[in-house]
Amino acid sequence: MFEKLKIGATLYHIVGNDIIVTTVTKIESNEQGIYVYAKNEKGEQYRFILIVYSNGKTVFGDTVWVRLEDYMKASTVNGYITSLKGFFGWLQSEEYIIKNPAFKLKQTKVPRVILQPYTSENLEKLREACETEKEKCLFELLDSTACRISEIDNIKLEDINWQERSIKVLGKGNKERIVYFSTKAKLHMQRYINSRIGESEYLFISDRGIHQHIKVRALQLILCKIKIRAGVEERVHCHKFRRTRATQLLNGGMRIEGVQGILGHTTPATTQIYAQLSQENLKNEYRKLVV
Repeated sequence: MFEKLKIGATLYHIVGNDIIVTTVTKIESNEQGIYVYAKNEKGEQYRFILIVYSNGKTVFGDTVWVRLEDYMKASTVNGYITSLKGFFGWLQSEEYIIKNPAFKLKQTKVPRVILQPYTSENLEKLREACETEKEKCLFELLDSTACRISEIDNIKLEDINWQERSIKVLGKGNKERIVYFSTKAKLHMQRYINSRIGESEYLFISDRGIHQHIKVRALQLILCKIKIRAGVEERVHCHKFRRTRATQLLNGGMRIEGVQGILGHTTPATTQIYAQLSQENLKNEYRKLVV
């Protein structure tokens, strides 16, 4: 981390029960160690000893947290801040310290980015690029169930209800839920199962070993091959299928609570992050209410 330290970087230095926020003004490095000179907003000067060397070995490292805006996303910074506040808050509650030095640390504003779903054109290109029954089965399950790739990887044959076109999946926090799949997915699932060599309790198995349960990474690589074959320029990944299906369901009129249940989210707020309403749908909803 220290090799990225530069003039103008924001540096958090923990001194006793205080966190000093400073801006780096000068850096010195020699055979004895690395020294940083910085000042705070009030103009007060500080000299920090980051590392002290002896016979080529590090014998002392100071407690410093460096935040470099050029190398760290705002969300990452917020994660560190949350961890610091939680840790020092616990120390204070357990009476290890009197004052919480991280109390005044504020979260960095994170720019709101609307995550886009697949376009209908690219979705069809990906579908047409599927060649094997395994590829078609994987694609249709991702498209229709809005499952996480880890959930699809762990589907067992006994979890599938063919009559109801539903699957019992195990989501985050070991929470079970029921998801539903399309008739097209049912067709390719059955074809894939019939084409497999050997028996397995899992739906997806490896092509290299009979009965061997396939890994999540292998399913991700299958999708990468489909993308290359389709010639789609936009980023293609498994989680984007969840976002696409959720957006389609919301735009089709399903209530947020219903989509929440399908995605397996604990709160509606999480669902809204993954499934943004399209601008066209927002415009139509507005015009229903405002003439």
